[in-house]
Amino acid sequence: MKKIGYICLALFWISTGFLWGCRDESAALYLENGQDDETAAETADEQETENESTEEEAVESDSEAEQDTEEICVYVCGAVQHPGVYYLLSGDRIYQAIEAAGGFTEEADSNYLNQAEPLADGSQIQIPTKEEAKELRASGVADTKSQEESTSDVQSKVNINTAAEEELMTLPGIGEARAAAIIQYRDANGKFKTIEELKEISGIKGKVFEKIQELISV
Repeated sequence: MKKIGYICLALFWISTGFLWGCRDESAALYLENGQDDETAAETADEQETENESTEEEAVESDSEAEQDTEEICVYVCGAVQHPGVYYLLSGDRIYQAIEAAGGFTEEADSNYLNQAEPLADGSQIQIPTKEEAKELRASGVADTKSQEESTSDVQSKVNINTAAEEELMTLPGIGEARAAAIIQYRDANGKFKTIEELKEISGIKGKVFEKIQELISV
């Protein structure tokens, strides 16, 4: 009987150990599978984030490419082989507009304009001849833009050879008497050759002339 009891007890412990072993193995497998699922989920999230970043970069690249290929229209005239209207790309330079017009003529002053300057839609690129460029430089005009600014500046000044009394009186320090004196001097001596000639008129010297010298022209 004792032997049977020992045998039963041994079988009980063996079966218990086996069950605990199976439980531990199941738990290990469960943990391992859980970790695998979590890792897979993290990997999927990372891949999705990378895909979104790639899509955003692709959209930005497409946008930049679209801007680079935007078409602009410019008018090239003057001393070029084929003056006319040309369609170029945004970001192109003046030299590319000149090339589109067939290049310079023999009379052109190729150094007058800054050929590296970017083009603007609707702009006019006028190439002067050597003779025209020489005259422009002699007048103090460096390029086409400066020429436009210079013309605008002259137009905004009061021309003392043509201004009426009312216009002369818009100048600081020039009242009715001095405006009348300017016209009287002009009638008697002819047109002013320089603005400094105004100093010949009584009352228009020193500080009075300094106030108006930047506002008048001949």
